[in-house]
Formats: sequence, C-alpha cells, structure tokens
Amino acid sequence: NPVTEKELKTTKAIYAGSFIMALEDPQTIARYALNIEKEDLPKDFYKSFLEKLEKVSKADVELAAKKYFNVNNARDCYASIRPTLKEISTVHLCCCHVWQN
Repeated sequence: NPVTEKELKTTKAIYAGSFIMALEDPQTIARYALNIEKEDLPKDFYKSFLEKLEKVSKADVELAAKKYFNVNNARDCYASIRPTLKEISTVHLCCCHVWQN
C-alpha cells in the first residue's frame, strides 16, 4: 500500500525530533563533523537536514521503495516500535522486509 499523508507526517516528525534531540550531545556534533569529512558530504549537509526532510513527498518515498526494494527477493519479519509520544504510540511496523542482495 502507498504511504499515507498521515504516515509521512508522523515519520517526518519522528526523524526531526530525533535529529534535534541528538544535537544536544557533543559526541553527536563531533560525529557529524567527522561524517562530513569521511563521507565527503556537503559542508551544510546537517544544517540543511530538516529543510530536506520537510521536502520529502509521498512520491519520493514510493520512488525510493520501487528502486531499492525488490519484492521477489524479500523475507518477512515482524517488529514493532514504541515511540514515547502518545499520539504515535500505536504506530507499528507490521510487515517489514529484510532485503537480500
């Protein structure tokens, strides 16, 4: 099933919140600086992260899924997540696929 607008909005909120909270840790900031150098990332990679995250659309998610996930080469596994925010506490990842190369 295609991703819904609510799922996309919730996922963006989770990623944005995690990113912002991680910035409170000096080790995270040091790791981000190291990542920029080691991975040859643009200097503003992390500064522009939230802007780029906000621009992700349902169409972007569906294109990425089609590009990277091959249903013919998958195995089912089951997991759940328990976010701390009450409004998203019922989000479950019910049928995640482990993709093989």
